[in-house]
Parts: sequence; structure tokens; C-alpha cells
Amino acid sequence: MEVYAFIGPSGTGKSQRALPLALSYGIRYIIDDGLLIKDGRIVAGVSAKSEISKVKAIRRALFQYDDHRMEIIGRIKKEAPDKILLLATSEEMARKICENLELPYPSKIIYIDEIASLTEIIQAKQEREKGGKHVIPVPLVEVERGFRGKLVGRIKLFFSGGKEEIGEKVIVRPPFSFYGRLSISENVFKGLIRVLVEEHSPYVFVRQVALGFPEEGNIEMELKVEVVYGISMRKLLRGLQFYIKNRLEELTGMVVSKVDIEVVGLITNAGFGRKAQSHGGD
Repeated sequence: MEVYAFIGPSGTGKSQRALPLALSYGIRYIIDDGLLIKDGRIVAGVSAKSEISKVKAIRRALFQYDDHRMEIIGRIKKEAPDKILLLATSEEMARKICENLELPYPSKIIYIDEIASLTEIIQAKQEREKGGKHVIPVPLVEVERGFRGKLVGRIKLFFSGGKEEIGEKVIVRPPFSFYGRLSISENVFKGLIRVLVEEHSPYVFVRQVALGFPEEGNIEMELKVEVVYGISMRKLLRGLQFYIKNRLEELTGMVVSKVDIEVVGLITNAGFGRKAQSHGGD
């Protein structure tokens, strides 16, 4: 199987150009925002644009929900396409999608500015920013079955001669564009991480938390901790990493891409008693 990646920032018109681009390369299958599309029809998946929050939409587009991911993997194996066109905002996103769907990395990368003019890209971004409008490259009836946002309009696609229709695209406004912006301060995240550490183990004490936000909806963290002497640190800290990642994703909807934990000190039994008392212990 050969994977083609169509790369461009969000809102630059990738979905609008996906079907003609796929046809030009003889590609029948498209992966776009959580959907597997064949010949302009949805055959598997759930649209990320139907999610009620932007963070969940990002996770949906990356196929990070197990049931969704397995559905797409199973359908791809059943269909056995020779080529797939994958839409992504960056090469890194394309690689993540390939990893999650057990696909080979893209053999060819096509950038939006190779097939759209700067004026067209700017216009698409302005329309996205002003109206919150997104395009799904399938007919209206396909979208109506499971879409939870607002249907705004439709676009007919024709070959350059303008006589033969090659497909239809639907313009939608996702649910998350209906609401105002929701933000969580960095201090709240740090406080939440400290609480999660205390929940998981009474033998680990956080000295410092450093956070990074490499992209929207994604968080990385580095923890410096002290651990009670005599505890099996390797097993304890691996369990703590897993716990923090899963609980933080569950509570905030964000993607936790890295949890680094550095042990900077050991606590003796006497010191443990004092530490436990200062943290509300008996």
C-alpha cells in the first residue's frame, strides 16, 4: 500500500481540494478528520468535526480513541487499497496517523501551496476564522447520518471543462465553533498533576513541575520528585507515568504526549513521616 500525504495548516482548503487531488493520482481512498472515504462516500469512521470540543476533535482526527482506530484499521484491511490519500496539518501529524492506523509512512508528500495560490489559501483561512466553516469531502446525505453540528451548504465539483460532475462536498460548522474559548491556566495544570501524584502513591513527593504545549490540545511535562528509600522505583514510576497520562487525558480532554519523571532525592523512613504529615498524612 502506498500512502500519499496532503499537508497544510488548518483552514487552508485541504478538504475542498482532496477529491480532485486524489483523482489526479488515481487514488480512491481518502483519510480526512477521522473518516475513511472511498469514491466520495464514507465507509468507516466518525468525523472529528462532529465532536463537541476542539481537543476531542484533535484526538478524533489522530485516531486516538481505540474503538474508532480499530474500526478504521479493520476496514482498511478489508478494502485492501493500493493507495490512500491522507490529509494532515503537518508531516508529524501524518506520521502519527500512520502509526495509529498501522500504515506505512507517506511515500509522497503534497503541500497545499503546490496546488493552491496564496490568495486562495488566505481566503480559505479568512472564511474559517470568520464563520467557523469546515468542508467534509462527501455528499450531504453522508454527513446528515451522524453529524452533530450545523450544515451550512454544499459544493458541486466538476472537471476543468465544467461538464462532468466528479463529486460533492458539504460545508459544516462544528459544534465546538458554537461556544466561546475555554482555557485552563498552567498553575491549575500543575496543581492537578500534584494531586494525581498524591492519589497514586504516598511514597512520591513532587518538588517541581515543568509543562510544555508543543501544539494545540497537546501537553508535555517534566516532574522532579523525591521518593521514599527502599521502594521499587522503576515499577512505581512507570505506573505513575501511566496513571498521570490517562487521568489527565480523561479529566481535561488533552493529549498527554510526554511524562518525564526525574528522581532528585531519596527520603528516609524518618523523613517520610514528616513529609506525609506535611501532605496531610497521619
